[in-house]
Amino acid sequence: MNILYLVRGLPGAGKSTLAKKLVGDNYREPDQFFVNEDGEYVFDYRRVDRAVKWCQQEILRLIATGVKEVAVAGVFTRLERLQFYKDLAKRYNYNVIVIEVHSNFESTHGVPNYSINLMKKNWEHIPV
Repeated sequence: MNILYLVRGLPGAGKSTLAKKLVGDNYREPDQFFVNEDGEYVFDYRRVDRAVKWCQQEILRLIATGVKEVAVAGVFTRLERLQFYKDLAKRYNYNVIVIEVHSNFESTHGVPNYSINLMKKNWEHIPV
């Protein structure tokens, strides 16, 4: 069975840690785009759209090469942000498992509390 895990949660929730545990190196997240050659995280808000596109292309590449279990980790505040991945999974016959992570660790990327609170305010819950 092919599986695409969509791991969503606020900064510091443990998304990356969970995604790595699920699929090892077969996970991607937009934040990886901002890691330079020296392994340093250098965020640039002007490149966020590019980072999202990079992540989408990376997941497509993993799926197209036949990796059986793949994960993408992201905040995905709005449910519509999951749609690209759901469509991709459907096209390649992958089952989608959406996992919401609600732990409260410190953000490894130094996201300020006011930004996290804004994300919380705009969070869309998955209808039950």
